[in-house]
Amino acid sequence: MIKQYLFYGFSILLIIFSFRSLSQNPIRVYAEKVSDSQVDLYIVSDDIVPYTAELDLELSNMKADKKLPITVVAKPDRPEKILTLKAGGSGKFGYKSKFAYYVGDVFNAKHDANVVYQLPYESGQEFRVDQGYYGEFSHAGIKAIDFTMSEGTSIRAARSGVVIELKEDSNKGCDKEKCKQEANFVQIYHEDGSFAKYVHLKKDGVSVNRGDQVKAGDIIGYSGNTGFTTGPHLHFEVNVPQEGGRTSVDTKFEYEKGKIGQLSEGKKYKAFK
Repeated sequence: MIKQYLFYGFSILLIIFSFRSLSQNPIRVYAEKVSDSQVDLYIVSDDIVPYTAELDLELSNMKADKKLPITVVAKPDRPEKILTLKAGGSGKFGYKSKFAYYVGDVFNAKHDANVVYQLPYESGQEFRVDQGYYGEFSHAGIKAIDFTMSEGTSIRAARSGVVIELKEDSNKGCDKEKCKQEANFVQIYHEDGSFAKYVHLKKDGVSVNRGDQVKAGDIIGYSGNTGFTTGPHLHFEVNVPQEGGRTSVDTKFEYEKGKIGQLSEGKKYKAFK
């Protein structure tokens, strides 16, 4: 979760302040004047995906029409009214606001349990699931799958979506958690509000750009050995946003023609068209 603090000042004559986020900040909170003693606050995502924000205010001689703190969703290019602030009497009035945000719509995102994922590698290739859900090495509390494969193997999108985040500048990997942040990856946003993450890619091993629409089966990068790892492999995980962060979910694959289900640790699976 990322925290952002905003400060607004008001005098007896209300001054309108519009906060424009820094380039790395994906959401905006801004005020629109209703009268000399009242403003409406709005939130909007300047990104290609929604964000959930937890907003709180410190009020000086003002009242909000909703109980604080509140949790709201910033939608792409669709400003949403958060609340109204009114001056509570004579004299100076104003407010100081702060919010923390995380990617995704916590209220509406729900993983579609009927979706069948493709194996994330080329047709004809076969790889072993070295670590499955809640694996003892690095999957404690996580529903994730590790496919053991040699470095440079082409990675395919397991489901269609839009690329929202990537990293490919690292050439570091080790079997300690201190290396976790060194992992290269691609993250794809799905239409049901869930996210898939493909992790441990090689340096300069991402073949898509942020904002790209990809289809299941498209090449998105190449496997590597970066981050928290004991050897070259692909980590695949699907998450949905929840208050305070995300939770991983079950995924079903078609692993043979007409055979659909969850993958099991220790077994090999061959991709097919």
